[in-house]
Amino acid sequence: MKKRLLILTTALEAESLSRRDLDALAERVRRRAPDIDVMVAGRHRREHWKLLPHAFRPAVTVGFGWLRKRRFLVGEILHCPRTPKHVDLERLRSAGLPVPDWVVVTPGTALDPAVWGPYVVVKPTVGRSGQEVRIRRTERVRYAPSESFPSEHPIWKGPLMAQRFIYTGRWPVSYRVCTFFGRALYCCRAEQSHAKRPLESRFDFPRAGGGVQIIAPSKSSTYTLVDDEEVISLAERAHRRAFPDYPYLGLDVLRDADSGEVSVIEANSGGAVLHLSSKAGTGVQQTHGIDFYRQFGALDRAAERLIEVTRRRAVVAPIGRTSQPFRADLPRGQGGAMVPRGD
Repeated sequence: MKKRLLILTTALEAESLSRRDLDALAERVRRRAPDIDVMVAGRHRREHWKLLPHAFRPAVTVGFGWLRKRRFLVGEILHCPRTPKHVDLERLRSAGLPVPDWVVVTPGTALDPAVWGPYVVVKPTVGRSGQEVRIRRTERVRYAPSESFPSEHPIWKGPLMAQRFIYTGRWPVSYRVCTFFGRALYCCRAEQSHAKRPLESRFDFPRAGGGVQIIAPSKSSTYTLVDDEEVISLAERAHRRAFPDYPYLGLDVLRDADSGEVSVIEANSGGAVLHLSSKAGTGVQQTHGIDFYRQFGALDRAAERLIEVTRRRAVVAPIGRTSQPFRADLPRGQGGAMVPRGD
């Protein structure tokens, strides 16, 4: 019987894991699992041609990033499609995970402060790095067409959504848990700089006088590695239940400062969200003196999960086959982009 084959490859977009790390993962799998052959294929077509002779072997291809062009990849293909935030949240909610209430802003949207509270967070459903994330008075959230915004605004890529505001303390605090097939590789806590204006209580925005930062991660934030069992357990559970076919996620978790409850606010996929060897990830590690690799032995954990997944999922499949992504349609009658009005 032919050995199972594991193929590690990267997407055409930004590197999620360096070639050096892919080679290190492959070597770990080879040492621990003699029953598995491992190949590393880069992003270019010429490296995928060499996979054709293996088309009739039981195989799994694990892609680091979104493999939009699957070319000659063989076996079951597991990768990280980039999906809108509201689609990810629906997937999490359907799996029974705690997520803050949210709604896509449509022409008929009118939010009741008695239900949502006096302020909500408004953000693009397609966006990165906290771009255009704002706090707004609940009753002023209204729809407006994308044409009223500059061409570079993320609203041109997808609608806006309103999400219940979670108070995490005087200065915003959030957790990023990077998971690999449902196992945490590291857990990083971000706290906004105390040089910023504090928010003394949950909805004390008027007395704060404006300029209150509601996003924890930024260039001025403090980043530390934490072994928070509750946060990590939630992130691992969220990955396993809601995104079982995604190799890795960057799950953002918040803890309510008053109730202590934890919830997932975003499940980031695609791109370089793994952040072990990405430009952003290495920058944070160097600046704050932390090491994502060493906290839980990231590459060793990832190798263990790759062995388990290969033994369970390797199949002989048509070239270019992939698992079907989850789909969640927008509300009926919605068209164009959405935007809130007011402060």
